[in-house]
Amino acid sequence: MRKLVKRLAVFVLAAVMLAAMPACSSASEAEYTQKVEEVVTRLSEASSAFYSDVETLFRDLTDENRTKVMGDLDEMEAVFKEIAALEAPKKYEEVQNCLSQSADSALKGIAVYRTELGAVTADTVDDAFLERVAEGDGYLQDARDKMMEAAELVGSLDS
Repeated sequence: MRKLVKRLAVFVLAAVMLAAMPACSSASEAEYTQKVEEVVTRLSEASSAFYSDVETLFRDLTDENRTKVMGDLDEMEAVFKEIAALEAPKKYEEVQNCLSQSADSALKGIAVYRTELGAVTADTVDDAFLERVAEGDGYLQDARDKMMEAAELVGSLDS
């Protein structure tokens, strides 16, 4: 589970890089960058809550803690769906393509986490559980890579 937290932390760093999108020359570009900044902020907040709540869950595997983690996953899922649904102006089409691919991978990872963390008990935290969670980690790694690619594209647009 420590790997999960580390991967998500790096993922959020990639998202934060997107929040620093350059100044825009048109109203549609400005609107798009503002929406990206808003969803990235929400993603950062949701991810932080998720990290904290997962750590709490594994210290105390109660239904109350599990419910908090599931709520965090609901929020992260909603944010990634918003990311995928953003409509980019021409200048940012390639960036949005990367963000949409990132969101698709993240949603697959969230589905794995939802299944595994929703059913985990003290008796089921074993190597098989960790292998199944690793599948979700892989999806989140792919999502992070695509978000980093989007951030690099943003950096190259005005350079």
